[in-house]
Amino acid sequence: IDSRSIGVLHPQNRMALSELLNPIMENNMYDDGDEEEIYQAVLDRREAEETRDKDDDDESDVDVKPSRCEALLAASILQSYVSDLDDPFARKLEGILGSFGRQTRLDEFTSLKPTTISDYFARGSS
Repeated sequence: IDSRSIGVLHPQNRMALSELLNPIMENNMYDDGDEEEIYQAVLDRREAEETRDKDDDDESDVDVKPSRCEALLAASILQSYVSDLDDPFARKLEGILGSFGRQTRLDEFTSLKPTTISDYFARGSS
């Protein structure tokens, strides 16, 4: 398929290489102000980002512990990733992650309380 035959390439669609590499919209982004105003705007922006980062640090002081399910999912993802690596460290990490998964499931199992089927039915008042 020829680009002329489908109507993409026409003389009125031509563009100079300088127009393509340096679009007019990008050249006129900031015309107001002198160097001092630009410098002050950059400083203000940095200060605002530092203030925001400090606020984020204050909020992140309270770390929420991931659930057992989230921890097992993360371990599974890591195991999947390192399974393709040919490295002794990857094999060691696979073993550690496998042990973590078994221990986490064992902890969950041992924390269960024994119940009987009657525990799930309301006792009738007769």
